Amino acid sequence: MDTTKKYYNTFMSFRLRLLGFRKLFALLFVLTVTVGFFVRFYRLNSIPVGLHFDEAQAGYNAYLIGETGKNIQGQKFPLYIDSWGDYRPALISYLAIIPVKILGLTALATRLPTTIGGVIVGIIGYFLAKICYQNKKIALLTMILAMVSPYTTIVGRGTLEGVIDAVFNLTAVILLIKVLKDKEIRWLPLIYLCYLLGYFSYMTGRMLAPLFWFSTVAIGCWQYRPSKKILLLTTVPLILYLIFPFFYFLKSPVGVGRFNQTSIFTFPQVQEKLNVNIGEDRNSTNFYLTRILHNKIIAYGTDLGQRYLTFFSPNPMLFRMREPGRHYVENVGPITMVEYIGLVFAIVFFFSKKFRPITLLPLVLLLLSPLPAATTHEGFPNFSRIPFFTPLWQSVAVFGLITFLENKTRTVKTILILTITVIVIWQTAYWLHAYLIHGPIHPESIATRTTEMAELARFLSEEKNSGKNIILSENDGVYIYYLFYNKINIFNTNYKKTGVYFNGDFALDEITFTAGPCIGPGEILKQKFDTVIIRSGCPFPVFGKETKKFYRTDESLALTAFDLTTPSAQIYKEYFDLESQHPDDQVLIKLRREIEHLFTY
Repeated sequence: MDTTKKYYNTFMSFRLRLLGFRKLFALLFVLTVTVGFFVRFYRLNSIPVGLHFDEAQAGYNAYLIGETGKNIQGQKFPLYIDSWGDYRPALISYLAIIPVKILGLTALATRLPTTIGGVIVGIIGYFLAKICYQNKKIALLTMILAMVSPYTTIVGRGTLEGVIDAVFNLTAVILLIKVLKDKEIRWLPLIYLCYLLGYFSYMTGRMLAPLFWFSTVAIGCWQYRPSKKILLLTTVPLILYLIFPFFYFLKSPVGVGRFNQTSIFTFPQVQEKLNVNIGEDRNSTNFYLTRILHNKIIAYGTDLGQRYLTFFSPNPMLFRMREPGRHYVENVGPITMVEYIGLVFAIVFFFSKKFRPITLLPLVLLLLSPLPAATTHEGFPNFSRIPFFTPLWQSVAVFGLITFLENKTRTVKTILILTITVIVIWQTAYWLHAYLIHGPIHPESIATRTTEMAELARFLSEEKNSGKNIILSENDGVYIYYLFYNKINIFNTNYKKTGVYFNGDFALDEITFTAGPCIGPGEILKQKFDTVIIRSGCPFPVFGKETKKFYRTDESLALTAFDLTTPSAQIYKEYFDLESQHPDDQVLIKLRREIEHLFTY
């Protein structure tokens, strides 16, 4: 009886400890997610300052589709939104419809989908690490790093659609592992849905989805030895994805528009350098040797390799997330020092010790992730195109650190854990300070986010409502800010265009937008405008009366408005009318040239 009671008490004690551990783990899980929400939602409506064109376009199209079912080009329930032949996927606008309906057309509502997506990416990191490493400690630490990751926080707050793409495609990886491991074929339709939604989220996943599938299935077969039936069934989502949407849109601008704009294979500098090398070999090298050493395969392969390795180089990854400028934070990279060191430890582990095949998967996916970005030349290295780096990098880094600490003594292990913890806290505090305090006043961030546009949009609305005809440059995508901040349904305006969509010169009611950064005197005076808005650095009319200046948040001058209803301006307009009636009159031509000199900097 005493023995039975002893075993019972031991069992209950173990059960209570287990319940206590589970409660503690659940508490840490919830606390981590809460921290992730806080760092992403703190002052989300005002930081980052202003709105980038892509953000304003995503939010405005969400508003328009919610109101009319059409995008800004008038297409009914579109799959894409085209600005300059880039055919950006439209899913981000659909996801923002409900926030815009509830919160109004604001920066907060526009940023909400990708900000929440950044938190979900961290949670996905937990489940990916858990299923690959079979270790809750690694999974929780992965999520902690992902929740305070500078990359997912900054780009998520900046409305980068790639965060949504990472959510869907990494979810597909987890579900695919479950199919191979547990024979749960019920997940197959959801895997295809993830591929489909990822395709219409961002361009990066279009290339990576098939590569991720092949890698996951290959390593999954190595680890779990699934039956031929299960293996055959796993191909169904991939085949459906390749049929639609991949190959369906492959030849159309929808599928390759953005790729053709940014691909290194359309980058003339590579071919030009190749031609120079071939020219230098003439008269000194055998023809066949020249063709072996200098050809397109070698030239583009070298260029691609250099670009690919950039995304693992310490300098940009730790300190220089410079491109695109709208996500730039001084001395902050997408990866922290702890994560970089952890990756090195993980690689050493895989080369030196035996491992379960599935533990290799996050590293393989991480090594594949930079490929789409490496094939592009625009603004290189462009960190918008590596949304899959987190939480893959974090999970591999945590695995590397844990395996490094395994055989250390308790004292050494304690010292190392405390050191790592201090570094993580310090680096998190540093990048948050740089982002929240220095970011809003940093010139590069301010310039790309056109912080003067909200005030300009209100001014344009006031001038238009006063019955004035206005002309200004369209160089910074001003029209989308005018529509966004004033919540204007474009289908209720009188839209006149000379080009395709909003390229070239066009007008919205009494507001004329011209192509190019500066406006010439002929455009200003011939059409009898009442107000002209001139960009800083462009010549301005001395005969106009300055009415308003528009400053960026760093107090630099962006734009100046001039009143063209002054008596002197009216006289010059009459001269332009006379010249149009008498185009061959030399006196009038000479006079027009003198008038043009009345523009100064």
